Amino acid sequence: MGNSYNAYGVFSNMRETENTEYGQGCQRLKGSVLFWKDRYVVSLMTPRETSVSVETMNRIASHIDHAIPGSGSRPFILNFLPQEGLRPENILYFTHFSWQNAYYFLGSDDILMIGTKTPSVWVRYGSPEQRIFLLLIEYNNQTKAKKALSVFQSSFGAGKDVKVPSQLEDGSYFSMVQIDNFLCGVFNASSKDEIAAMTGEVRKRVLEQKH
Repeated sequence: MGNSYNAYGVFSNMRETENTEYGQGCQRLKGSVLFWKDRYVVSLMTPRETSVSVETMNRIASHIDHAIPGSGSRPFILNFLPQEGLRPENILYFTHFSWQNAYYFLGSDDILMIGTKTPSVWVRYGSPEQRIFLLLIEYNNQTKAKKALSVFQSSFGAGKDVKVPSQLEDGSYFSMVQIDNFLCGVFNASSKDEIAAMTGEVRKRVLEQKH
């Protein structure tokens, strides 16, 4: 995959659950084992799950796991995420704008100037009945982050100040703010206070890392 960031991103796009059985993150479903380690993503499948096929998959997975000598770093952007309520299987890392609508529809165009190489992460918080979606994007510099916020405000925000939490027709709240060279968006929140708490935690983590 080139590097561990890419491997983690592919894994996060494929898995629905996550455990630590193999590699640095693993998913086991009926008839399949998926895991990532360093710059590799490993997928094993069997057309029919039996005790023999499961044992064979386990042996192969264990062999590959031990054959990969080292572990790789997770994307650095993950360090800035609010930790309360964070579950590994609810993280989706990407660098291409085609994934900007993975958890919440924002638009068909590249309205956040993600392009094809910008570290970005969607995270689902809360219960399945009341999801809150956080989007964090790391730009090369503050100037590009500011420009991306302006483009997003013109497109998704219809020109309104998206830094101020706004209520949508469905009753949910959203906001998008700039924090240094990051943009942090919170969507489907039930209140302005929820948004303030999440963006405040990201801001705190960014400032701690930067200074």
